[in-house]
Amino acid sequence: MQIHDRGNMKWTAMMLPEHKEALKKQTDELLNDVEKPVLNEDKLEEFDIILNKGIMEGKLIKFWIYLNKRIKTVEGHIKKTKPVEGYIQVKVQDGQLLKISIDSIVDMQFIE
Repeated sequence: MQIHDRGNMKWTAMMLPEHKEALKKQTDELLNDVEKPVLNEDKLEEFDIILNKGIMEGKLIKFWIYLNKRIKTVEGHIKKTKPVEGYIQVKVQDGQLLKISIDSIVDMQFIE
């Protein structure tokens, strides 16, 4: 005898709307779909300090980038900044050069 389990479908009829929303949010988080965080002025100033130190001192920086409803990480050294064009060029560990859009950066920090 085979049992056909409909998963969460069988329970949604008995759920409150708040529970349905929470279940949907949890499912979205499991699929890694996230909304782009809104950055405040303090965070943008912190980014500016990190970028300047990264260029001057050649420090390794870890970037969190928002791309296709997901947040990806990139580690590398800053080689070039092009604020007018809206990107920075980062040399990653394998020697490859990546262009990262400034608008896609959601966080960054130095790697010790």
